[in-house]
Amino acid sequence: MNKMTTHVETAQITPPRLITSLRSGFDAVATHIGLILFPVILDLFLWFGPHFSLKSLLLPLITSISKTPGMDSPQLSDLMSTTRDLWQAFAQQFNLASLLRTYPIGIPSLESGLLPQHTPLGSPITITIPSMGGVFMTSLVLYLIGLVGGSLYFAAVAGALAVKPAEGDVKSPTWSAGQTILLALGWLVLLLVISIPGVIVITILALISPVVAQIGTLLLGVAVIWLLVPLLFSPHGIFMFHQNALTSMLNSVRLVRVLLPGTGLFFLTIVILSQGLDLLWQVPPDTSWMSLVAIAGHGFVTTALVAASFAYYRDATTFVRDLASRPAESQQTRLKI
Repeated sequence: MNKMTTHVETAQITPPRLITSLRSGFDAVATHIGLILFPVILDLFLWFGPHFSLKSLLLPLITSISKTPGMDSPQLSDLMSTTRDLWQAFAQQFNLASLLRTYPIGIPSLESGLLPQHTPLGSPITITIPSMGGVFMTSLVLYLIGLVGGSLYFAAVAGALAVKPAEGDVKSPTWSAGQTILLALGWLVLLLVISIPGVIVITILALISPVVAQIGTLLLGVAVIWLLVPLLFSPHGIFMFHQNALTSMLNSVRLVRVLLPGTGLFFLTIVILSQGLDLLWQVPPDTSWMSLVAIAGHGFVTTALVAASFAYYRDATTFVRDLASRPAESQQTRLKI
């Protein structure tokens, strides 16, 4: 009599992997090289385009503050002199067009952090904004343009990962741009709710002891990071699965909670790669045409990292969904990074 042996395969659920996600991101950009035009065009505009200057407003304000009674005391003279020099340098260099680099959804930019003052063709055109009303309106217009451009960029990167939405779930670019604005407002409200009470407390602590105020500032920074890390995937659901802003934020929190160690390592790797290579891209001076190579390299790498985050999010969503659909006793997860 033959005995029948039943082999039961235990389903294995594999979480998203760091190296696999990075490789998917770089492969997607190599296949769709046109994606790097978004950051390249933005950087070229910030380099060669008109500069919106605030120095006519900031310089008189800095001078009047430095002449405030009591600021010229021996105890504060050195500190005020250093602070005044820093603010004057900022007023001379700041370009309001850098607001085109928006958060949490936006086009990556190298020049928004460098704020170049010269080009190989000479100094760019400078437009001086003379009033606070003009600053507000210009800032609002630039930020909205940046958000819309960022939504088109994120949609294009998500499309490069070849994720097809369910039938009837395709949303228009206008809908995505609207959800982008709602998400930015949500992040802004969250930051204000955290930062305003925190700044008040730190100000009170500064009156007691500067050391205590520094500790309070450190704790406030930790609190902001702790609250924002679970929301880092909140833009991805809008463009990959066409979720609304609130649903995408909630799903981001869920994914990060389930995959916190691996997700933390993934974002840490992204930051190290991005910031480390930025040191290389910043080597050419703004008067050298070699900056074009830096802009192109920065555009390729940052776009690949954004694509890698979409690949990681896609695999994480599949992992969490499969994990929730299996009985607890049959789940065997291999946390490979």
